[in-house]
Amino acid sequence: MQKLKINNCTTKGLNQAFKEFYKQKEYEGLSPKTLEKYEFCWREFEAAITAANTALIGRDSINEYLYYLRNNTGTSDITQRIRVQQIRVAI
Repeated sequence: MQKLKINNCTTKGLNQAFKEFYKQKEYEGLSPKTLEKYEFCWREFEAAITAANTALIGRDSINEYLYYLRNNTGTSDITQRIRVQQIRVAI
């Protein structure tokens, strides 16, 4: 089965692209806890970046998110890396 990648949806808004990614992961049978973590990280990522659509998400967006995590969440370096990995799965 081909994996759904958000960056293949270049003209979609972030919310629509994430909904499609999330739905695909539900179909794949991921646990509710895993889906919950994806959603939490995505909402946090979305709040931290300035990209308006998926065509603009790239290294700068990941760096913006990492900067946001370091300066606004009080999370450890390990937690920050885990959250970035969860976002990279989607993009």
